[in-house]
Amino acid sequence: MTEENMDLYEGNRWYDFWMNLKEGYDYFELEQRPPQIKVENKRYEIYE
Repeated sequence: MTEENMDLYEGNRWYDFWMNLKEGYDYFELEQRPPQIKVENKRYEIYE
């Protein structure tokens, strides 16, 4: 889920969903632990 790879699929119908998943991916890469996730307004949200 690198920025370069995500850019390749920007026009895809699933792009917004993948970007939402990328938030969790980026959190894990930074913190080296899985994020706490909740669903709000049909989106995954990270919370502490």
